[in-house]
Amino acid sequence: MATISLTLQHVNGDPYTSGGNINITTGTTSGAIFNEDSGSVSLSTVLTNDTVTIGGYTYEYQYLGSGDVRGDASQPAAFVRIDFAPSGSTIPVGSTFAIDLSGQPGDSDYPNLKNGNTKLKTSELNSSSTTQFPGVPCFTAGTYIRTRVGPKLVEDIEVGDEVWTLDRNFQMVRWAGSVEVDAGGHLAPIEFVSGVIGNRNPLRVSPQHRVLVTGWRAELYCGVEQVLVAASHLISGNKVRRVPGGRVRYVHLRFDRHEIVESDGAFSESLYIGTESLRTLPSASVLELLELFPKLGQKANLEPVARQMAKRHEATLMAAA
Repeated sequence: MATISLTLQHVNGDPYTSGGNINITTGTTSGAIFNEDSGSVSLSTVLTNDTVTIGGYTYEYQYLGSGDVRGDASQPAAFVRIDFAPSGSTIPVGSTFAIDLSGQPGDSDYPNLKNGNTKLKTSELNSSSTTQFPGVPCFTAGTYIRTRVGPKLVEDIEVGDEVWTLDRNFQMVRWAGSVEVDAGGHLAPIEFVSGVIGNRNPLRVSPQHRVLVTGWRAELYCGVEQVLVAASHLISGNKVRRVPGGRVRYVHLRFDRHEIVESDGAFSESLYIGTESLRTLPSASVLELLELFPKLGQKANLEPVARQMAKRHEATLMAAA
């Protein structure tokens, strides 16, 4: 069973039955707990026993589909509708909510869907493709990582291998995991063409994977010499772009702590374990990680980050520059 906690943005009325446009309001509901008996962390596969708990009440829901809010690829959203509401609850059947698919839960600017008319109708939403809950940062298979024995494909790295890190030289990999998904919508990888961030070859990472940005952009917009920025926040023209199509294998590497590693000549992060990361990883992976790092279950948000992380608006300015 997978358990995921997200912030929901409210939608006016019941667009599923009214046929009207989906209109996102200023209201939000934090800490909505999705309990997925399927364990698939997928919004599009809603089993009979899959529920969402809001304010102590448990509701049944349906997945309406996903789409880009106002045609903006930086604002992909999923929409769910309450099918069953228990007696005494304040949320009635027909209540519809939007879920930000581009942000990382726990970020200061999450969720980031702008309020107002989305110009989307539920009949226009894509409900056929697999839509997963917002994910965690990871590399794509085929990425070379600098190790003690030289560059090595990330999918071939095993527990016990020594990987070079920017701050602590060579460090041992404590955990490695991977997942294969449809490379569509918010799950499509972000590609940096050669040389954009020091990468020798085209580099593809998951949308929430953070890369290290240095120099005047980091200083001007974040006030530091080096800052970690989510790949999806750096999309700009043809140099940093989303690459949909087919399937993609995402690979996670975990060390004793959050590290910065070298990937195809560029610097980017290893798996950072925060509360939301634990909630969005497959349950089997979470059990493995908590066995290795038992304190993270209680103090996940206290894990130090390798570098300051840029806010979305700061990253947008860097991308434009």
